[in-house]
Parts: sequence; structure tokens; C-alpha cells
Amino acid sequence: MNESELYKELGVLTKDKSRWEESIPFVASLLNNESGKIQAKVLWLLGEMGLSTNSSLRDGSIFKYYVLL
Repeated sequence: MNESELYKELGVLTKDKSRWEESIPFVASLLNNESGKIQAKVLWLLGEMGLSTNSSLRDGSIFKYYVLL
């Protein structure tokens, strides 16, 4: 996916909260994307996901893998 398509997909995901829990690994994997625009959207979305879901974002375990990449 190019930057525009990826940003659009993140926008769709932002509006569909029913998919948030299952999408956390995908979204977190984009932290290493070369686009600053995508990285900013991902950081914001992960913050929203963490506030709205009872997930691996709360204890930080999802980031142990992605920080090492």
C-alpha cells in the first residue's frame, strides 16, 4: 500500500471501533513506517485504542516486540 492508501485505511479503521482490538498488532507494526504522516496517525490511533479498549496496549506488552524492530 502506498502512503495515501494506508492513511485512508487508518481513517476507516479509526471510525470502526469494533475492529480496534483485533487491529492493534497491524497498527503497531506501522510505527516503523517511513512516512511521518503515517507514524503520527498510528501514534494517535494507538492512544485512542488504549483508552477505549481493555487490551495489550494497557500493559505495554504489544510494544516490546515493535520497539526492537
